Amino acid sequence: MDRHWRLVSRAIGFCGYLVRGSVLAWRLVAGGIGSIDQSAHAASPAFTSTHAPASTPAHRGATGCIDHLYRMPSGLALVAVYLAATAAVTVGTSVVVARVDSAAAVGAAKTPRGEAPEAIELAQALTSALNNHDVEALVALFTDEDAGPTVTADRYAWLQFEIALWAEQQVAMNIRVDASDYRLTEHGAAWEAEVYRDDWSGRGVSSLPVTNSVWVHGGKLANFTSVLRDGRDAERLGGLWRPGAAPERPTR
Repeated sequence: MDRHWRLVSRAIGFCGYLVRGSVLAWRLVAGGIGSIDQSAHAASPAFTSTHAPASTPAHRGATGCIDHLYRMPSGLALVAVYLAATAAVTVGTSVVVARVDSAAAVGAAKTPRGEAPEAIELAQALTSALNNHDVEALVALFTDEDAGPTVTADRYAWLQFEIALWAEQQVAMNIRVDASDYRLTEHGAAWEAEVYRDDWSGRGVSSLPVTNSVWVHGGKLANFTSVLRDGRDAERLGGLWRPGAAPERPTR
């Protein structure tokens, strides 16, 4: 958008130069006509004595302007410049505004927030799948395009196969998620959550506060990330929170 406003600013400045040039041209025309009108009347006493009583000063001025305007090639040229400049201001401003509006519309169409409603729905669906212990539904939320989807949480999973393993581990540990404050982000959505798992509770962490986020691509999840809000919880959980490790098959 900064580039668009710079374009508008430059266009306005250019239009200002045209307007000032137009005003100067008109003043030159008016000044030239006035001087010629006065010199013509001063050089023709007969004209003045014959026609002055029969016409008002305003009529003489208008008649002189029209008469001498058409006798002045340079005056006509200046008037043409004035009209052309006025037209250029109008057309140029219209074109600039149209291009800015078009660019803004294109930018709005390209922004990832075009998937904003889906992003919130996908985030909520992910939470529901975890709470329902529905591995198949959870995996179906992720895309299989490009380099493949990823999960970065207590483990790191890449591609749908590993994501399925990660989800099975969550189910085996009887996961439960209390989610709140869903909000839009540049690439998808984020939300706060309190996560409960049986194995974490055995380590003295009965409730794990995290901030979750998802990236959305083509109506599917491309990434899910869960970050601890309190870094000390990583020490308490020990090997149960290793974001760099691949998910293991559940043992129960």
